Amino acid sequence: MGLSNLCGDKGSVTTDLVAEADTQKLYLCANTLNRAAATVTLAMSIVFFISGFAKLFGVPMFHVPFTLMNLPTGFGYLVGLMEVIGALGLFLRDYRVLSASGLLAIMRVVY
Repeated sequence: MGLSNLCGDKGSVTTDLVAEADTQKLYLCANTLNRAAATVTLAMSIVFFISGFAKLFGVPMFHVPFTLMNLPTGFGYLVGLMEVIGALGLFLRDYRVLSASGLLAIMRVVY
């Protein structure tokens, strides 16, 4: 069963009543999309978590960009702390949007 058959084609829209098979297809499609979103969220949180801890532990490779931008050393540690908190916040459903917004702001300003 291809992805186009699973989620429905735009060209195959009918005006008939929704059958039980269509409901099952929609459930499978939604379940697949939820798993994909969870996988991307997990991958992004791992990247931010590792990057934040590297900044907190003072790995020189992660602090060189801050010195090149003439920013104080403490700024790298602050960004590292915010990245770790944001990565942990991605796992909590209530704080997911807030954490993603904060991490986006960090990426936009620092990188």
